[in-house]
Amino acid sequence: MDIKEYLEIGVFFSNLEITSCPSCSHPVTNEKKQHAVTAHTCALCNDDVSMDISDVNIDSLSAKSEELVRLQKGLRLNIERLKDELEELRKSDNNLYSLSIGLEHQKV
Repeated sequence: MDIKEYLEIGVFFSNLEITSCPSCSHPVTNEKKQHAVTAHTCALCNDDVSMDISDVNIDSLSAKSEELVRLQKGLRLNIERLKDELEELRKSDNNLYSLSIGLEHQKV
């Protein structure tokens, strides 16, 4: 899974409308949701969400994703350059081999 897909899935799940607890199946009422919003807590686990680091993570992961894309492009260019060099070396090797065969035939 790539970083962009990871971010999209995170946004999708953070925007889900929860109607019941996935653990105990008790309903999650609108009142509980409103209280959670005003208290900056999770409507399911009551953990503090006032320091929402998901925005920081999204920015950080997006920057890393962009850097990885640039790195990947650079690596692809290097691979192509190395393939070209390898092809030139093969041609040179074939020429040298042909010359050595020709010299062997001249000795005979």
